Amino acid sequence: MVQTTELVQAIHDSVNATIKYFDVGKTTIDGWYRQLSNGTFLCAFCGLDDRLVQLCNWVTPRKRPEYQGTLDDDVQRLYMVLASLFQPKPATGFRRLLTNCLASRKTGIRLLASMIEAIIQQDQDAFEKSTRKAVENYRKRK
Repeated sequence: MVQTTELVQAIHDSVNATIKYFDVGKTTIDGWYRQLSNGTFLCAFCGLDDRLVQLCNWVTPRKRPEYQGTLDDDVQRLYMVLASLFQPKPATGFRRLLTNCLASRKTGIRLLASMIEAIIQQDQDAFEKSTRKAVENYRKRK
């Protein structure tokens, strides 16, 4: 069984490695989505707010989706918009990314974008409604 202190240290080491990964600019080799999503999850899970801000500050609206797989490029763009919420001064280009996703032809993307829009607007009712619709849409696909 892993000891709690060992697990916490492993998480800190992982987050630090992710920050270093972005600092040295290796994002063109392996992409950025997986590292950013894993790093932000670990930061949020462990309450590493300062590290979360540090990771999210790397994101700009000009980054291109780089994950090669079944993940839709618009999901990566939405993740960039989410990351911008943790930046002290997010660039205005993030709004354009969100607006484009809100107008997507893909229902799932539009629903995820509307959830993020509700978060930005701090509209609990809209968040609950869009979340419910997103879950219903997901269940229909299964």
